Amino acid sequence: MSNFSFNFIRIDIKNIKTLEDCKRILADNDIKTKDIDPEKIFNAKSKHDVLFFDSVTLLLVAYIKKNGKDISLVYDLIDEMTALQPINEKTKDTSELTLDFILDKINSFGFKSLTEKEKLYLDSSSKK
Repeated sequence: MSNFSFNFIRIDIKNIKTLEDCKRILADNDIKTKDIDPEKIFNAKSKHDVLFFDSVTLLLVAYIKKNGKDISLVYDLIDEMTALQPINEKTKDTSELTLDFILDKINSFGFKSLTEKEKLYLDSSSKK
């Protein structure tokens, strides 16, 4: 057993036989149908065996495809994770920013990784 603390809900939808079963499973686990749509879960059976939801936001974060073994992250989550700035990288003060620094950062981490200051600097540089 690991020392990690995960806040995920795993729903093995391959074992759910009816929409009513799906509603009952959600209700038994105190999950409101306004938060996770049982019909969408049940309809996902055609493509997936397992769904993983964030237990706080109740957003779908990952899945296992039908007859698969590997867990895949949803694309929105991958985009968000890719855009995260490493915690060991301090954002430069505006006076220290250079166009090369910003372009290197975009090349390495994508445009979404830029801070608001860096975006403004890039915008003002493009108008020169």
